[in-house]
Amino acid sequence: MPWRRNPAVIVASMGRSGSTLCYAALREAAMGGRGRDPAYFAPSLARTRLRRGQIVKTHDYPDALPARRAPCKALFIFGSTYAAALSVQGCRARDGEAWVAQHFAHCKSAASPDALFERDALGMAQQVKAWAVTEALPVLCLRYGALWDSLPRIARFTGYPLHLPMRTPRAAPDLPESLRQRAEAVYRTLLVLNQADRVDLDKASATLEAEAMMWRGNR
Repeated sequence: MPWRRNPAVIVASMGRSGSTLCYAALREAAMGGRGRDPAYFAPSLARTRLRRGQIVKTHDYPDALPARRAPCKALFIFGSTYAAALSVQGCRARDGEAWVAQHFAHCKSAASPDALFERDALGMAQQVKAWAVTEALPVLCLRYGALWDSLPRIARFTGYPLHLPMRTPRAAPDLPESLRQRAEAVYRTLLVLNQADRVDLDKASATLEAEAMMWRGNR
């Protein structure tokens, strides 16, 4: 099948920022409506045996990748850390504490879920930095809001023609104002270090895209 010739594509994210959307679209493109499903979720990249043609979703860090592996690339999706934190809290209300504990584990966070609005308990800034500067593999970093305008770039990078559903506004969870204020205090000013300076995540799409492409020679 054609997808077996392509490098593996890792769809990574800081969580609650659009990776599931991209993963589903790449999975559909790779399958072409027939054949064996090449996609799966990998809680741990260190324990993942990457093969050509696979589409792998993860919230792990790039330094967990095994040294010996098939050719692979990564599409890293990031977004507003404030919106992501509110989304996690919304999932807590809908799906329960077990879901939240599992999400923290998938994001490799040892923090208590109760610390979500006390600090960057999920390590979202650390995730963005790790994938933006890694030299372990070619990485394309894209902000969630830029996905629809970046489909040709994603197709060139991954080797798959990508089709996303029409963009709709992401519904904000119905949360108490006190939680929103706490989230504001922690996440609205959250910064991540890059090679040159401090980057505001809410304004980082162009910077991270350009620097990620440049740093790893993936032009």
